[in-house]
Amino acid sequence: MKQKTSKGYPIHLEAGFETIGNPCVFKVMFGKKYLIWKGKSLSQSLDFLGKSISSRIAKVELDETDFMYHVVRHIKRSKIANGVVLAKDVYTDFDTISGNFSGFKMLQDEQSMLDASAKDPMCLNNNEQAYVPENNSYISTKDKEMFLRFYEKTRKKK
Repeated sequence: MKQKTSKGYPIHLEAGFETIGNPCVFKVMFGKKYLIWKGKSLSQSLDFLGKSISSRIAKVELDETDFMYHVVRHIKRSKIANGVVLAKDVYTDFDTISGNFSGFKMLQDEQSMLDASAKDPMCLNNNEQAYVPENNSYISTKDKEMFLRFYEKTRKKK
């Protein structure tokens, strides 16, 4: 399999990574810094990120609350030519073949990665909580509600 590169801003996935169409949580490296992301398909997610970065790079000023703010700022300041996703930074243990896909587990995995990087100056995410999409077909309403209850419960303990 040849190396996959996103549309828009180039984000490369190292060659030989076979689960490109599976749901996943992953890190995109921009030099030494990284962004944690998830998606229904790694290929679609990379294209979405590449296009999002390209459109925001073209803007003169970007709102600090934009989910790509730190990424675009870092790319512009450091003149980073491309992003890279390494196979070791992709988590695809979500069972879709049997139809038992757990969006709850995916959200938990993303949350775990965000929690682990909370004080890491190399992390470019500006969100403390895993992103819970309102409209999509791959994470059920039940899984979203279960995750939000889990998140609230774990935050009260801290």
